[in-house]
Amino acid sequence: MNEDKEPIEERAQPSQADPQKDSSSEMTSSADVSDQKPGSHKKPSKRAKQQAPSRGLNPLMIGTPLAPEGRDHKHSKKSSDSGIRRFREVNLRLFLISLVALIVLIGGVHGIHIIQARRTANNLRDQARKLQEQGEQKKAVRYLTQYLAYEPDDTDAAAELAEILNETAEKPRDYFRALMAMEKVVSKDSERHQIRRDLVDLLIKFPGRSQDALEHLDFLLRKFPEDGVLHYKEGVCHQLESKFTQASKSYRLAIKLTPSSLESYIALALLLRQQFQQPENADAVIDQMVSDNAHLMHAYLERARYLQAFDHTEEAASDIAIAHEMSPKDVEVLLLAANLIASGLKSEVLDAKRIQARLQKQVEKDQENVQIYFGLFLISRKLGEVEQANQWLISGLKQVPDDLMLATELAQAWIQAGRFDDARKQIEQLKIAKLPEESTDYLEALILLEEKHW
Repeated sequence: MNEDKEPIEERAQPSQADPQKDSSSEMTSSADVSDQKPGSHKKPSKRAKQQAPSRGLNPLMIGTPLAPEGRDHKHSKKSSDSGIRRFREVNLRLFLISLVALIVLIGGVHGIHIIQARRTANNLRDQARKLQEQGEQKKAVRYLTQYLAYEPDDTDAAAELAEILNETAEKPRDYFRALMAMEKVVSKDSERHQIRRDLVDLLIKFPGRSQDALEHLDFLLRKFPEDGVLHYKEGVCHQLESKFTQASKSYRLAIKLTPSSLESYIALALLLRQQFQQPENADAVIDQMVSDNAHLMHAYLERARYLQAFDHTEEAASDIAIAHEMSPKDVEVLLLAANLIASGLKSEVLDAKRIQARLQKQVEKDQENVQIYFGLFLISRKLGEVEQANQWLISGLKQVPDDLMLATELAQAWIQAGRFDDARKQIEQLKIAKLPEESTDYLEALILLEEKHW
């Protein structure tokens, strides 16, 4: 009974078996077998049966076929390895085919996109050209801008856009946009000399950008060292930078290279008068301008303006008379003559009635030129034609309703004529037009003074 219970306990706790004990048991068992006499058959105990190992049997593999041994096992392993290799070859081939197909698909889609983008860009460019031919420059700007979004490297189109922006600019932000477009063009193509010249002109107008203009002028002067106009602009930039001596040198070089450039003479003369306090030298420069350009009407006109600015009105009248003979219909000459007559000048060389008649003919040709209406107002009032003078202001405002100069002069004319109600209506119009408050306050104060409301 005790022998039957021992194996059961050992089976119940296989994990607690002592290896050394198992080893000694095996030795005892083998010794018992060897001690048996030949021919004797001792029946093995249940314990021995249970402890006998099973050859090639793994408890974890019960229910599974035994692995083949020897040659069959090697053959099976080789077959398995070749199957894996074939599987990998198939997978690799499938991957490569898929990759090539994907690349072709992406390339095809990209190619279609490029073709469509090119067609769109060409259509935008054509539309911009048509609008330019029709004189619709501002609309052309929109299409050119969209075109350059597709073709940013088209420098010709970029230069064209910059020129249109500069030509159509009205407000400061418009000029700034043109300036940015020009800078972009010359940064891509340094040989765009005309764009760079226009850029210099814009930079001079912008406060604080004269140094940038000088850098572009330096580039241009290396290409065109004998260009007097460039030296004149260089002088302007130096003057803006308060470098008056350098400005004087640039102006003198400009006069030497381009004697017909009247603006260089005038700039140098004003610089000598205002910064160097040399009025005699300044007057000599102006006389040299007329001497070098005696065949040009504008030389006499510019000297007349210079002389008028420094209260030499009689000498100015003489130059205006010469300019008027050279170009009887020139509006600038007629307006300066009217201004000199209105200032109280009594001159035998200027005929007020004749100047008035010439201006009347000019206003019929150019009905939106507010300066002509103002000139007729001045000369008519000087001739004692007060109602007619006021009528010229009214006519001018009908053509150009938002002109503040004519509107302000009309308000003052109504005050002087004692028509205070009309003056107040005119002042209200000026307030609506955003005339500075100090100007409207001044006009209202004039009315109160005339009405003796101290």
